[in-house]
Formats: sequence, structure tokens, C-alpha cells
Amino acid sequence: MNKLKKYNNLGDIYETIGEERFGYVAYILTILMICAPLVAGVINMFMLRDSYSFITPYDAYNYNYKCMTLWNVIFSLMLMWIGVYILGKFKYNGKGMIGVLQAIRTGQRWLLWWLALLIWTVIPVACSVDPIGAIFGVAQLASGYISHIYMLGVMGCVYLISDERLKANVAWIFMIVTDVLSLVMLSFEYDIPFFRMFSAAPGVSVYTNSNHYGYIITMASLTIVSMYYICIYDETVERCKEKKIFCIVSLMLQSFAIVVNDTLGSYLAIVLVIVIIPFVWLYRTKRFSIEILLPIFILAFFTYLSYKGYIYTKLGSSIGSSLVEFVRDLFMVSHKSEGFEHAGTDRIGLWIETIRKIKQRPIVGYGPDIICERNGNYILWNTPHNEFLECAFFLGIPGLIMYLGGLVHLCVIKIKQIKNLSFFALLTAGVIIGYLASSFFGVRKFNTVCYFFMFIGLLISKTKKEE
Repeated sequence: MNKLKKYNNLGDIYETIGEERFGYVAYILTILMICAPLVAGVINMFMLRDSYSFITPYDAYNYNYKCMTLWNVIFSLMLMWIGVYILGKFKYNGKGMIGVLQAIRTGQRWLLWWLALLIWTVIPVACSVDPIGAIFGVAQLASGYISHIYMLGVMGCVYLISDERLKANVAWIFMIVTDVLSLVMLSFEYDIPFFRMFSAAPGVSVYTNSNHYGYIITMASLTIVSMYYICIYDETVERCKEKKIFCIVSLMLQSFAIVVNDTLGSYLAIVLVIVIIPFVWLYRTKRFSIEILLPIFILAFFTYLSYKGYIYTKLGSSIGSSLVEFVRDLFMVSHKSEGFEHAGTDRIGLWIETIRKIKQRPIVGYGPDIICERNGNYILWNTPHNEFLECAFFLGIPGLIMYLGGLVHLCVIKIKQIKNLSFFALLTAGVIIGYLASSFFGVRKFNTVCYFFMFIGLLISKTKKEE
């Protein structure tokens, strides 16, 4: 009883014994989220066998929607834990939501932009041609109002992981899982029977289109490169030689996967960041090593093989041919040649049409995930394939300003702190920049963007000070 008397409220208990436990639970939930595509693939493998199949005929796409339910449960658990965290740390200290806002204002001010976006989204939902669809969104997309809450929950959950060792484990496990998923993707491309069953459809596990998986390869490749740099520059890394070898092998696998995958936007994002981040690491460490150029050579080697036609793909296309087409498209667009709207696999025409539609409803947009009216008439013939235009189309220009405001504010804060950032913070920053670069060409997917928010959570999480 005497021990209990010293705790005046739940907040005191959290401050005294709760932080480490919160961090471990957040760590476990994060690992579950990372492994979810693998779990879905294993279930899919058994369901494809006649003796285990209970869906006749087996519908891979229907199954993927069921996978989304699993993901929803995981995200809901994260959100519940964040709720407990907020109550334990703020409300029972007598501050309530004011305490939450005060903590954000003094620690993570950039989050005020995204909280404002969460509030603003209510207006596009209310003004949408399909409010119910705008609230829940399309199962595979991540623009619905509920999806936005989920993603903030993911970020908040990962934020609780303050132990550097646990954060490094998150990166290593992410690398291992994505290595396996890349092997699955390659098995689909080259018709390897056993692993072929692991794929839910023409893609990878819950990624119903292999091109959608390309955006995961972006984050995976840049994670591997940065972990490789950490092994070079951080003398405290245990078993450094073995980890460097693993990073090199993984990078070779992911480089091969991206040229076969032929997702040009993801490839260009990897090239952009893989060229820039060595200079950032040199500025941060003041030490040059020829080893930091190895990732560039590996990617260039596989690109050359693809360009020369030495890498066969099932669809007959690869990054080599796509780069040639990309250069031709640039000339078409710059000169506005006939048919330039079809450049970038019709993306230019789609972007032009999206901008035209945004001008018709610049303030409230059309509502999250709404490209079709309830009567079946299409407002836009496809999703914008540009996450920033997508944000303006769904949530209006104010929504885009709030979203970009949070990202720009976060970037400014971290650039000012670059001399004091840990090596792991540099890793997460590189991955985030790579994802944002690829998002100029991509679709916001529910089973992809969660990793983006995971890395933001890792970037802003506090480092546990050694006793």
C-alpha cells in the first residue's frame, strides 16, 4: 500500500514504470505490421491448395479485401494503445487535450498541420457526392478519413519506440521481410512453382499489382543503403562485417528486383536519393570511404544489364527500355508534340485532367477516395497517380497545403538539426525523401503508405538516453 500511495494518478505511474513497456508494445505492433504481407502470403499459399481451400473458386482479389480487414485490426490496436498513452500521460495529469496540444507545440510543432488536416477533412467528407465512401474509402487506398486516422495512429505508435536497438531491429526486420517479398515477386516473373503460390494475384501477397510493390522496393533499397552506411561509419555496430555482407547481398537482390519490376517512378526515386545521401553522410561524418559508392555501382550495373537486354522479364519490358521511353516522353511533353498526353503511360493526360477537375472544386475537393459518383458516373477516369494532386483532388487545395505544410516543416526542423542527428535518423530521413519522390508517380495504397508513416514515426521518436 505504501508503494501505491506515492502515485497520485495514472500519469505518475506512466512516468515511473510505463515508458519502457509502452515502447516494447509499440515495437511488437510495428513488427506485426511489417510482417502482415508475409502472413497474408502464407495463408494464400495454403488456400490455393485444394485440400485447404474453402473459397470455391478461389478469388485472389476478394481475398485481398479480407486481408485489409486484418490490417484494420492491427491499426485499430495501435490506435487503442495511443489512446491509452494519451490518457495516461496527459488527461490524468489534469491537462486533457490541452496537454496533448501543448506537448505537440513544444516538441513536434509540425504535427499541428496534420491535426488541422484531420479536422479539415470533415468538410470534404460532408460536401462529397458520396459521404459514406469518403469516410471509409476504397479498401486498397489510403485517402479515406478513417485511413488518415489509421496512419496517424501508426506514426504515433512507432514514435513510442525510443530504444535505438529496437529501432534498428525494426529496420533489419523490414529489410528481411522485403527481401522475401522481392523473391516472391521474382518467382512470379520467372514462374517458379512453389513461390508462385505465395502470390495472391499478379503481384506480391496483398500487393495485387506487382508495380504497386515497386514503391516498397524504394523504401527497402534506401533502408539497405543507409544500414550499409551505418555499418561503415558506426564503430559500435556489433558483427559489422556480417551485416555489411548482408546489406550488399540484399541491395543486389533489390536492385535486380526494381529493374525487373519496371516501376519507373520508384526507380527514379532510388536513383535520386542514392546519389544524394552519400553527400549527406559525408557532411555529417566528415569521413570519406570508397565503400559508400558501392550502392551506386550495384544499381548502375543492373541498369546497364537491363538496358542491353540481358535481363529477361515476363512482360518483355524492363527499366532499360522504360528509361529510353522516359527520355522520349520528356521531349514530347517539352515540345507538346502530338499525343503528348499519353506520355508517362497516360499520366500526363491524367494529371492535366486532374488539375482541370481541381479548378472546378478548389476548396472542398471531391471527398476522400471519390472518383466516381454514386450513380456510377466517373468524375475522373482513374486515380491521379500523383499523391500530391490526389490530395488536392480529394481534399481541396487547403488540404494539400496542410499536408505539405507538415512535411516541409518537419524537413526544415531536421535540416537545422542535421549535425546532431543520429545515424539512424539519417537512415529514416533518406527513406522518407525517397518515398516522397516516388509519390509523384504513384497511387496512395493502404498497404504501402503505412511504411511511410512508420519511418516518420521512427524519425521523430525520442532517443532513449543511456544511464
